[in-house]
Amino acid sequence: MKIFNDPVHKPPPRIERWILKLQPYEFTVEYRPGEDNPADYLSRHPDLTTEQSRREEKVAEEYINYVFTNAVPKALTQEEIMIATKEDTTLQAVILALNTGLWHNLRSSDAIHMATFDALARIKTELATANAGNTLLRGTRIVIPQSLGNVE
Repeated sequence: MKIFNDPVHKPPPRIERWILKLQPYEFTVEYRPGEDNPADYLSRHPDLTTEQSRREEKVAEEYINYVFTNAVPKALTQEEIMIATKEDTTLQAVILALNTGLWHNLRSSDAIHMATFDALARIKTELATANAGNTLLRGTRIVIPQSLGNVE
């Protein structure tokens, strides 16, 4: 499992804390077999007589608690998402292109945000519609319309 820059897997909270602790440092990771690596022995037999840096642990914990308390999104109903999706011209263009397969025949319009359309077009194999075409999904996740994405 990769620890850094792995878009497929989200690391467990313990690993995220390690990542937070390592962020202030610049380093390069090199693989060394266990018999040639003195750090391997130290990682398996830690020196319990030294006191760990409580300040770094506290900062990492405070950050995780901050993210947890401030990143909770507003609860949305399916009806709110369906109405906002119907009103979002960009998502309507994506749904039309998804249903017809005509991704390149789109007429450029001021109402359509082309950067969003192009980003969704690149992942068109992951997209699907639900609720009779009133909701756009990416895999098992709902694509939230822009008007609801900025609500706190």
